[in-house]
Amino acid sequence: MGCCASAQHTAQHGILESEVFFQKYALGKKIGEGAFGQVRLTTDLQTKQSFAVKIADVRARQDGGKVVVNPKRKAAIEREIEMWQLASSSGLPEITQLIECFYSLGFYYLVCEACEKNLMQHLLHVKTISEDELGEVAAQMLRSIAHVHFLGMVHRDVKPENFLYGGPNGSTLKLCDFGLALRQPKKGKKLTGIGGTAPYMAPEILISSSGWPSNEGYDKEIDMWAMGVILYLVLYGQFPYMPKGEATADSMKTAIRSNSPPLAFPPIQALAALGLVKKLLVRLPADRATAEEARLDPFISKASGAFGPTEVTVALSQAKEMAERLKEFQVSASSQRDLEAKLKAMTAARGGIWFSESEAVSPTQSQCSATYRAEARIKKDKKPVSRDKFGTHSGVVSEETKDVYPEAPLQ
Repeated sequence: MGCCASAQHTAQHGILESEVFFQKYALGKKIGEGAFGQVRLTTDLQTKQSFAVKIADVRARQDGGKVVVNPKRKAAIEREIEMWQLASSSGLPEITQLIECFYSLGFYYLVCEACEKNLMQHLLHVKTISEDELGEVAAQMLRSIAHVHFLGMVHRDVKPENFLYGGPNGSTLKLCDFGLALRQPKKGKKLTGIGGTAPYMAPEILISSSGWPSNEGYDKEIDMWAMGVILYLVLYGQFPYMPKGEATADSMKTAIRSNSPPLAFPPIQALAALGLVKKLLVRLPADRATAEEARLDPFISKASGAFGPTEVTVALSQAKEMAERLKEFQVSASSQRDLEAKLKAMTAARGGIWFSESEAVSPTQSQCSATYRAEARIKKDKKPVSRDKFGTHSGVVSEETKDVYPEAPLQ
C-alpha cells in the first residue's frame, strides 16, 4: 500500500510530477465535492476495477504555463496522504483503504476503495435499530478509532458522515477522511487549534487552559467524545448540546464550552447503550473512556448477555439538517464548474478518458479504442452531481438522500 507517481514516494518528500494517473485510470461520475476539490468514480483501465478518487486542487494561480501552488493547501493534502497511508497500511477492514496517489500540475489524485453509503445515510433510512445492531455498529467504529489511536494519531473529525459501508456485501463500517488527522505530540504535549465539525467538538477543544484542570490543548480523547455524540444522536435524535435560540456554529460551540444548557441523559430503554454514552460524554478528558476501555464495555463486548428486543427509534433528519446549516463554508458552484473544466482539459491533454454522467463505470472496448482516445476524450456531463449522492473525500457511490453533504475544506 503506497502513495506513488511512477515510484513510491513518502508524503514527507512529496509526490513527483507525473501523468501516470491519466494513463492508468478513467475518470467517471462526480460523487462528492469540497471547497478545494471533488470526489469522482474512477476505473482501472487494465483491470476494470472501480475505485473512488479524491482530487485536490492546490493551485494558487497559473502564471502563463507555470502552476503556482498554495503552500498551505499543498502541505495539508500531503499531511492527509501521510496520515491516511499510515492508517490504511495495515489493511484493517474498518479503515477505508488508500490505494495510491498522483500529482500533476497543481492537482493531487488520491485513489481509494469505493464504498456504498455512509452511516448517516444508513440511519436516515431505518425507522428503528435494535440495541444489538447498534452495538455492532459501535464495535466497528471503535475498532477503527482504536487502531488510529494505537498508531499515535488523532482523527479530529469523527462523525457519521465519515464512516462508510464497504467491503464484501457493503457490510463493513470503515473510517474515512483523514484531512484533519494529526499525529499525537510527544513528551506530554497537546494539540492546539480548533478543528472538526461543531456539534461533535469536545469541550477541551473550545476551552482555554484558564479554569480547565488540564494543560492547554487536547489529545485523542476528543475522538471518544465525538463517538459519544454519535451514539447520543442515535438514542435521542438530537445533539447532546442544543443551543437556545438559533443554532449556529458559534452558538453550538458556546453551548459546548459553557455546558449550557447542561448535558442531560433522559431515561431511555436502551440502558446498555446509554451506559457507554455516559462513559464517553464526560467533560473532563482524563475521566473519559478510551477506545480500548470502550471496547470492553458490556454494550460492545456483550458481556451482559443478549440485549433482548429493545428497539431504538431513529429520527435523525432534523439533526442532519442542523449539521448542514452549521457548516462554516459553502461549496461554490462556480468554482466547481471552473475546476471541472480544468480537469476535463487536463484529461484530454494527457490522453486520458472521461466518462459522462450517464455512462457505465467500466470502459467498454469501443471507449478504449484508438478512435475513442483520439476523437472522444471529453463527453459533456448531462447533469450536475446528483442530489441523491453523498461523498466524503474518501468516496461514496450511491444512496438516496435529499441533500449533498460536501466535505470540509482542506485546512
